[in-house]
Amino acid sequence: MRAYQEQLKRSNDMLAESERQQKRMAELLAKQEEQARRLDQILSAWERQSSASRQ
Repeated sequence: MRAYQEQLKRSNDMLAESERQQKRMAELLAKQEEQARRLDQILSAWERQSSASRQ
């Protein structure tokens, strides 16, 4: 019975760690998406400015 409880605890610990890693990956992905949106805005503004200055 003790071995079963130890294995169950290890499994639960591994699951908790996996969930922490998934949460961290989701946070990093959201941050990356926000940076991509900002870069798109900067590039769009730069393109508008460049095309306006050529006319």
